[in-house]
Amino acid sequence: MPQTPFAHLHLHSEYSLLSATPRIPALVKAAVERTIPALAMTDRLGLFGMVNFYKEAVKKGVKPILGGELLLVGPGIPDPAPIVILAAGMKGYRHLLDLISRCYIEPASSTPTMHVEWLRGMEEVIVLTGGARGPVDRWLELGEQERATEVLRRLAAVVTPGNLYVELVRDGRRFEGQRVQGLVALAQELELPLVATNNVYFISPEDYESQQILECIRDKQALDYEQRRSEVTAEQWLKPMADMVALFDDLPEAIANAGRIARRCTVTIEMGKYHLPDFPTQGGVSIDEELRRQAFEGLDERWPLVLQLRRPVDPIILRAEYEARLEFELGTIIQMGFPGYFLIVADFIKEAKRRDIPVGPGRGSGAGSLVAYCISITDIDPLPYGLLFERFLNPERISMPDFDIDFCVDGRDAVIEYVAEKYGHANVGQIAAIGTMLARGVVKDVGRVLGMGFGELDRISKMIPFEIGMTLEKALESEEELRHQRQADERVDRLITLALRVEGLSRNISKHAAGVVIASHPLHHFAPLMKLEGEEGTLIQLDMKQAEAVGLVKFDFLGLRNLTVIHQAVKLENRLRCEQNLAPLDMATLPLDDPETYRLLQEGRTTGVFQLESGGMKNLLTKLKPDCFEDIIALVALYRPGPLNSGMVDQFVNRKHGLESVVYPVASLESILKETYGVMVYQEQVMQVAQIVAGYSLGEADLLRRAMGKKIKEEMAQQRDLFTSRAVERGLDEGTAGGLFDLMEKFAEYGFNKSHSAAYALVAYQTAYLKAHHPVAFMVAQMNADIDKTDKIAKHIEECRAMRINVLPPEVNLSQARFTREGESVRFGLGGIKGLGVEMMEAVVRHRPEQGFNTIFGLCKATSTEGMNRKVLESLILSGALDNLHPTRAGMMAGIDAALEEGNRHGRDSRLGQGGLFGGTVEAVQTKVPVMVEYPYDELLLREGAAIGAFLSGHPLDPYTKELPQWGGKPIEELPALGDSNESVAIIGIPVGRQEKRTREGERMGLLQLIDQTGSIEVTIYPKVYQNFKGPLEKWGLKPMRIIGRYRDGRGSFNADHVEAIADIRSGVFRALVLSWDGEGAIAWRRVEQTLEESPGILPVVLEVELDGVGRGRWRLPRFLVRPDDELVYALAQHGLKIAWDSEGAPTWGRLH
Repeated sequence: MPQTPFAHLHLHSEYSLLSATPRIPALVKAAVERTIPALAMTDRLGLFGMVNFYKEAVKKGVKPILGGELLLVGPGIPDPAPIVILAAGMKGYRHLLDLISRCYIEPASSTPTMHVEWLRGMEEVIVLTGGARGPVDRWLELGEQERATEVLRRLAAVVTPGNLYVELVRDGRRFEGQRVQGLVALAQELELPLVATNNVYFISPEDYESQQILECIRDKQALDYEQRRSEVTAEQWLKPMADMVALFDDLPEAIANAGRIARRCTVTIEMGKYHLPDFPTQGGVSIDEELRRQAFEGLDERWPLVLQLRRPVDPIILRAEYEARLEFELGTIIQMGFPGYFLIVADFIKEAKRRDIPVGPGRGSGAGSLVAYCISITDIDPLPYGLLFERFLNPERISMPDFDIDFCVDGRDAVIEYVAEKYGHANVGQIAAIGTMLARGVVKDVGRVLGMGFGELDRISKMIPFEIGMTLEKALESEEELRHQRQADERVDRLITLALRVEGLSRNISKHAAGVVIASHPLHHFAPLMKLEGEEGTLIQLDMKQAEAVGLVKFDFLGLRNLTVIHQAVKLENRLRCEQNLAPLDMATLPLDDPETYRLLQEGRTTGVFQLESGGMKNLLTKLKPDCFEDIIALVALYRPGPLNSGMVDQFVNRKHGLESVVYPVASLESILKETYGVMVYQEQVMQVAQIVAGYSLGEADLLRRAMGKKIKEEMAQQRDLFTSRAVERGLDEGTAGGLFDLMEKFAEYGFNKSHSAAYALVAYQTAYLKAHHPVAFMVAQMNADIDKTDKIAKHIEECRAMRINVLPPEVNLSQARFTREGESVRFGLGGIKGLGVEMMEAVVRHRPEQGFNTIFGLCKATSTEGMNRKVLESLILSGALDNLHPTRAGMMAGIDAALEEGNRHGRDSRLGQGGLFGGTVEAVQTKVPVMVEYPYDELLLREGAAIGAFLSGHPLDPYTKELPQWGGKPIEELPALGDSNESVAIIGIPVGRQEKRTREGERMGLLQLIDQTGSIEVTIYPKVYQNFKGPLEKWGLKPMRIIGRYRDGRGSFNADHVEAIADIRSGVFRALVLSWDGEGAIAWRRVEQTLEESPGILPVVLEVELDGVGRGRWRLPRFLVRPDDELVYALAQHGLKIAWDSEGAPTWGRLH
């Protein structure tokens, strides 16, 4: 580095979250353009971008200096106050990593802070006093000269001599001159050197507004808020060297010291070397030999199953094929130096299986490895399905293998803990995920700062397509309405302009969903560690790519609930099979050609089936009608936006059913394209085409596939020439070779990893098999997997009804904490009641007397020490779980306070040793539940539905049973039979969910979830219809509605053309409302008339009276035409009248009959 007089030593990048705007490439580029030879990145409390910064700076010839702005606390410190730490060498770099890690791990408070004493004796650590917000400056600003001196003395006493600098910043703040003067005097007094910085927060002056926007987003303040005080001034940008020299022309030594520090700070981050722990072996065996031993022993263990599934292939030929593949893979793995990686993964998977923690059959390209199958990493044999090892580990492209492992959600953490115990907690940790400001979110964030309203921002943000990888720039290109809004409205234009500037900046740090690193040494040797507030375990402050760059190897531990479902369903079924002396069910040996399973798939009955349960997938299943396992593999690969929009899915379906001829691009490709009817569905097929047609090795073919995926023009031109020439050498004409390359390029864009498809297809098949053959066990397992998600429990109950499985309501004396099987029915688990949780309900079950609870008082007394409270008791009552303890829920609700007090008193007596003073049990109580009339039926069900997400003690349509046949609706379960007929039909049901949305034009539309006694469906109400019903819908309650519209087979939903309330249905269907009086009791006829007058409508009213000894008389009441809603019916019933409906008409004067 040249003998420069200046370098920026206090600088924030975008990794100072929501505080600074510099993106690393732009930052380094600006340094080059402004002839700044060295930069220090000193982000607050972290080195989240250190690898990206280091690599970019080195690449562009700028010297990278690594540091951090840490918060100092302690006696005499105006805490917390920032100071700057710079790594002057490799020792200093290690100290820096340790300091940042300690800031997060050691303090008792949630704010990461450090103490002065931590700096004592640290070599190669340079400390700057932190600038205008640092501890010394802040005391000086407050006029506390002595305190400022004391802080500086304390720092000087612990920092290695020659490494503490008094930092001077001239950024235009108030009292700046006095503060700098005081700092210079202090430095002279204590004989400490000065250093000039600019505490940079943005790159150029025009970026200041963007930086202020970030601050406002962070602080949840409006940009124009009068009392807002920014921590950054307009001067804190990356000033060129000449500007800084001029700014400190009176203190040239402060500028020169910045250059001297920069020359001292030399750190090299080691890259390109992996730091895996040594896998322990026995008897001095090498890891190469250990892997070979485990692989061949594993093949022997798997062999009976291989023979069973590959019958009738000759066993000798088959064995030779498997051993040859095994030798090839082992040779590659050993040559590339990855045996330890395979052994580590196999070890923790075997441990998980030993602990009965379900593990997935495979995920990603790793399912293409036979070695992985033999050593139990995967459970799908790659050879029958043509899965390629080179897609996973390519000997011609050295990169770390990457197994993604699915575990049962409940057991995942236990496996991670096992790994930490085995290799050392300090050596194992999870990876940080750095969230960025995405298109929709950034519009809302910036709009709030600008003072725009929620409704307007919601409307604008919804003009941005909800797609992965969507950016504002892309949205502006594709969405005309968004462009129009920007052009027509100055406020929207400013919003978009500012949002574009900050879009993509780092916003937050979270834990990577799956990534765990296992290292040979403590992780803080490679990167700082941190803890997230409220979460267990430590993270490394690097994202996935940066962690890999410093040699940390990532292992993905993913949680997959379907594994829990399969595991629990099999255990439940095997318990029953054991009682029946039947052989246990074994997922590993399931026949993959089971007719019942394929019938279920072909009929689209796949709710709850892994990967195959969406409406669109059900539609595709009914069209494709899969009849072999290869079809399921293809389905998993095809059901994605690319293939669906390209037309290749329709082509695949038509060719399977003979509606379109199967054509192969070249005849020699039939062997690899036959199973997909000539359509290239998988990435592996693209590789095999290159192998067969152009003589590529599979390693070379994988490089070609990757090149096609990247779409780099220059590289693709070279690949085209190479492919064409090699194909021509093997007998293909140039035109055909070029056309085939084009076809491969197209399918490489849409093609999917077959190994991943095959592994997930196996899980899909297993769940489908369980649903087809063991439906009750399957649904119990599904409900237990989602026991804390009321909305999902409701859907499972609906599916149970569709499967003709009875769901028994929660019952405190019969239910367990979890869902259970009772014969061929499902018993609702107490832990599935909203807001209760399994742990609390396990306590209830644990304290349940052998004869059961008799009253809510006994329940409260038995659970008085387990946290029984009003919320828990209310939920139990309203769910119906206590119906057997008292005649009415209303009565029990009225008795809650007394019951809880009884329980609390019992708990206090028990603690004081006074329990059982007069003998008896917890049920021997004197208090009684009040006798009260039960809630109205719809209110009872409404409360029940809120508690358990469904109606089990009845259905909201039950009171209308006699009327329903005349209302003319089609049962929801029969709608799919309509297909794509576009026939206008009526459905009748209860709205149990309502959501309002806006169209792109900003108009309101509605989405309803409608249920009847056969199922549920989503109803779309477009603006023209919705505007007439928006008001009534908001207070509809559990009342029926009739919707006339059209079924949409492709989406399994219903489009509403007309919506009718119950009064309108009755007025249109019936000819009269019949008031029936049997002559018993007195009727207040004037009040009846008043009730009828208060509900005007169009339906005639008929009075039917029992005449002594003559019969019944009927009279039309010509004064009244009514609106026959439920409120009127209920009011008339209160007068002692019975209500009926006449669909034949009624006379205008009396008749006897």
